[in-house]
Amino acid sequence: MEFEQLAKGEQPEFQRHILRDLPQIPGLLSSGRLVLPYTSSIVLAETTEEILSDKIRALFERIYIKGRDVYDVWWLFAQMGVRVSWPVVKRKLGLYRAPFQPARELDFFHSEAAAKMLINAMRTDLPRFIPPAPLSVYQEDRFTPLINALRQVIADLIDQGMILNPVAAP
Repeated sequence: MEFEQLAKGEQPEFQRHILRDLPQIPGLLSSGRLVLPYTSSIVLAETTEEILSDKIRALFERIYIKGRDVYDVWWLFAQMGVRVSWPVVKRKLGLYRAPFQPARELDFFHSEAAAKMLINAMRTDLPRFIPPAPLSVYQEDRFTPLINALRQVIADLIDQGMILNPVAAP
């Protein structure tokens, strides 16, 4: 697991959820597949927009690419309908104590070299997270929908004025 410390005075946007009120919980409780002593617990979770901005930061900042980040961008954008916002991503770039240092250029993910790198990252990373049957469907299609979703998210950010200057340390 990777953890980064937040910059002083910074905090991501989050939502509060009462555990028992989440849609999946009653069914799990009644089936006996989930046992919770305190179902009135409040769970804090980053908003989907914050999670998407974290994935964008990771994809541009890490020297290596994690296939699950690409999958998560696709899931958030294409399946959940989360729209990317340059102001949210820009804020995320400066949210952590470690300054943002881009490892790749803004147009990198639109290149053929990037597509090969993304496919390789997903082939090696996703088998740990996705069952074989759906994974094989993605692989047969060379992960095209996932790559296209990432490219669309980045194109949307560029249209909103995204730039990738390193962010100074606080």
